[in-house]
Amino acid sequence: MVLTRHHNPLSYLLPRYQRSIGAIATELRMQSSPFVRLLESNDPPDEGEIVLIRRFLDENRARLDELRTMPQSTPEVDQLERCIQAHTALLSPIRCVPGELLSEIFTYSSYKRKVGTHRIDAPPWPLGYVCRTWRNAALSTSLLWRRLTIYEPRSTSATIHMIFPLSMIETQLVLSGNATLDIWMNVRSRGSAGHHKDLLHALLQHSHRWRVFNMCLRGSEDLVPALSGMYNRIPQLREFILTQDNLQPGEGHSYLSEAPALRRLILTGSTLRARSPYIPTAPWDQIIHYRASGTAQQNFDILLATPGLVQCGLGFIKVDSEVEYHAGRHVVLPCLRRLRLGVAPEPARDFLAHITAGPTLESLTVCAPYTAVPSFLHRSSSGRLTCLYLDNDHRSTTAEEIVNVLRDAPVVRTLGILCGAPSDHEMGPVWSAMTIQDRQGAANILCPVLKSLVYTCRGEHEAIDPPFFPMVQSRCSEYQGGGATLHSLRVVAIDTLPEFVESLRQGMVSLPDELKSQVLEGKEGRLF
Repeated sequence: MVLTRHHNPLSYLLPRYQRSIGAIATELRMQSSPFVRLLESNDPPDEGEIVLIRRFLDENRARLDELRTMPQSTPEVDQLERCIQAHTALLSPIRCVPGELLSEIFTYSSYKRKVGTHRIDAPPWPLGYVCRTWRNAALSTSLLWRRLTIYEPRSTSATIHMIFPLSMIETQLVLSGNATLDIWMNVRSRGSAGHHKDLLHALLQHSHRWRVFNMCLRGSEDLVPALSGMYNRIPQLREFILTQDNLQPGEGHSYLSEAPALRRLILTGSTLRARSPYIPTAPWDQIIHYRASGTAQQNFDILLATPGLVQCGLGFIKVDSEVEYHAGRHVVLPCLRRLRLGVAPEPARDFLAHITAGPTLESLTVCAPYTAVPSFLHRSSSGRLTCLYLDNDHRSTTAEEIVNVLRDAPVVRTLGILCGAPSDHEMGPVWSAMTIQDRQGAANILCPVLKSLVYTCRGEHEAIDPPFFPMVQSRCSEYQGGGATLHSLRVVAIDTLPEFVESLRQGMVSLPDELKSQVLEGKEGRLF
């Protein structure tokens, strides 16, 4: 393997490092040190050398004590102090760490892209530039090279051909031995698609070792057909992620039809807005985590085929055609824990009415309208629903609908509400309904065990509804029969009532210290 300075992300430090080492080594040679070999490397000393180093240090420390007793200091004092410091470092335990332990440490930290505030490019390659011991440990640890991260640089000063040459990827594939591979590719432009295709071709030769494959395409569709090369050659693939911007409807891809270990299938971004590539055949009965954006009919058919889903996110593509799943069909997902639904077009707004989750449901994210949510929670035995997120950003709904949803979620501990501008939607009745009036019992209290509240309100120069903070204050002390206390409060993109902030500063409104600091340190209420 040939390593060049061009591939070294720390190459800009080498000249200064080499000059300092050279100066110290020259000075120590003048001291007639018998350990020049160790001083110029990170090799560990053997047992005999350790005895000699300690004797050498004792002699020089005695000499240093004699020099310090002299009335006038000499340059020899500074030189001797540096000599002792350098030789003391030869006995540092870090030099004697066994290669096997180094391998374990490297493998544990191999996915890190940052150390403190310093960014690491192309891990784990920089490990080979530290010293011979580290390089030997890195090259002999196949698990260290199992993750390949290939991304197109944002800067125009460097190209993908320079940062990730084909020879570098081929070398890493060899170093990974027989270990399973986690592959991450990010293609930003059509101009680099040719080089990415060459890299993908090299990776496809090892598709029988793929464990995770994650490819994000922006502006290029040329790589998707190349994935057909992995058909029937992915026996260990557990996670497949393919996201593509500006995707147009096209023919389906069947390269996942033979994937016996596949469990996680992600075909759109976290916003659920990008259209997903159409994959008509896959081992749907073994998928436990699925996220995609398609037509309501496509989403419904896939849910019917994936009864073992544990986590699911569905986005909806706006279509004019009527959905066909109204004909008495119903989806039952007994293992579902987390469900997230994006904004549905008009024909699919009752999508949730045709789904039933099991008693394991813990988290639900849904967009307005919420008319189908209460019945869904009733059917799903929502006794474990602890996280609820209501998205009302795209259309207004009534406060009564929100209150009805909260009434059917009695054990929610984390509540998130996203709304448009307050002028478009009045949240005051919701906050009033959530205010704890009677502390003698919790029977009629909405969300009695609420611990965390996130309220996001989009729209400039709008004030929060006045009942909000009295509701917060009413939940900041224990009440008989409930005992709950609000621990976390976050309000985003609104203007806090100035009079409330001033009252809080004056001590006229009492909140726990933690919540009080969140409000007062919230940069004039824009984010706290």
